[in-house]
Amino acid sequence: MKLTSPQTYKVVRFALESGQFKQMEAQKATGVSFGLVNRVTQWMMSRKFAAEESGGYRVIAPAALAQTFSVFRRMDDLHSGAYTLHVDAKELTKLFKEHDAVYCLSSALAYYDDYFRDPSVQVYGSEALNKALLELPSGRRVRVDVYEDDLQDDEDIVSEKGVRLTAKTRTIIDLLCSERAYAAEQLIKKTWG
Repeated sequence: MKLTSPQTYKVVRFALESGQFKQMEAQKATGVSFGLVNRVTQWMMSRKFAAEESGGYRVIAPAALAQTFSVFRRMDDLHSGAYTLHVDAKELTKLFKEHDAVYCLSSALAYYDDYFRDPSVQVYGSEALNKALLELPSGRRVRVDVYEDDLQDDEDIVSEKGVRLTAKTRTIIDLLCSERAYAAEQLIKKTWG
């Protein structure tokens, strides 16, 4: 089961976010065929990520299921640009909005966790964003890392305080796929107890 295929990803994300689900509601919520929902559910049960419960299913090992994405996906492979820039936060925020960039990894985590802080900025962005960043003055003020969004699911994007960022589940998956489980620990506890 390749978790990063778009339809499979939708089902797994729905299961992770719901905690408890029925296959029919997963099918309706995701728009994925019932057959695929059933195959994904059976796969999760066979790996002990989910269990049958009261006419439905419950995800019993959400962190382990999220960690499984790292078998198919490495954030290093999605890295499309790194910049050390001499710009202020307002200028970067404006540029990110113009290019529909999405805060990810520890930059998204900062909106969910008061503990973890990273001085660099990570975003999902386009080639046009990379080109625009090249035009900014270089220096030692801030490091910006740009990644390609391989999963490209609008359900993964939320708005907080005027910026777009990855939703909690996607932020956890991204951190686990970047070998930063230590950074995701508190968010995992808050999200899945």
